[in-house]
Formats: sequence, C-alpha cells, structure tokens
Amino acid sequence: MAHAAAHSAGTARTCEGASVTDTAIRLGWANPSSFIEAFTELVGQTPGRYHSAARAAHD
Repeated sequence: MAHAAAHSAGTARTCEGASVTDTAIRLGWANPSSFIEAFTELVGQTPGRYHSAARAAHD
C-alpha cells in the first residue's frame, strides 16, 4: 500500500513539473537516486521519461 501511495504521489508531482529532487524529498526519500530507482521499478521508466511521455500525451 505504501508503494502505491508513493507511486501515485510521485507520478502526480512528476506530471505537475516538480523536480525529481523536490518530489523525492517531499515524499520522504533520503536521496533522489533511491527515489528514481524505486519509481523506475514500479512504473517501468525513469521519472524524467515518465514526465516526457505524459507531456507528449497531453499535447
């Protein structure tokens, strides 16, 4: 459940244009690298690629 909440919050913040570092810190991660690794494992792509794909889908 915690992973799902972190995933939802992380994807929402990433789509809003928040930096990966800001998103990681706000979600309580010790460092952005750990957040990126977990995000990539859950979503299947890095936050940057996810953000780019989400932006392209909305354009």
